[in-house]
Amino acid sequence: MDLEESELAIREAKAWLKAGKILKENGLYSKALYSLEMSLEVSMKGVLIAMHKNYPKRHDVSDVLEAIIPANEKRLPPDFVESFDKTVKMFRNFLRLRNLAGYSFEDEVREEVFESSVMKSFSDIERYVALSEKAVAALSRRR
Repeated sequence: MDLEESELAIREAKAWLKAGKILKENGLYSKALYSLEMSLEVSMKGVLIAMHKNYPKRHDVSDVLEAIIPANEKRLPPDFVESFDKTVKMFRNFLRLRNLAGYSFEDEVREEVFESSVMKSFSDIERYVALSEKAVAALSRRR
């Protein structure tokens, strides 16, 4: 069950990433940012599921991963572990911006506010989702 669920989470994360790319290419940066944050969030949850960890039912699960990564480093691909701290910082920034993006109409926040974050971080997010998929595969082989 956990493996199937973790693989479904990664598939979902890739779908959010694809949506983010389409939105970015069409200049809809607030929507792209929202999708990219979801891609990061769901991929993190996929890794947690693969580690048989219950994740809290909230958006930010990075603290849970931070707490368990050190004890699980040997089970995870080295490039996943090496990129994790940078990814957590990016994720927390995107989560903060996502709150703005979801309700940009209330504060009349313009698309340009989100553009630089989306453009600068897209390839890093794409890489992290791929690394999460690799981590889930590695965890499934080690069962």
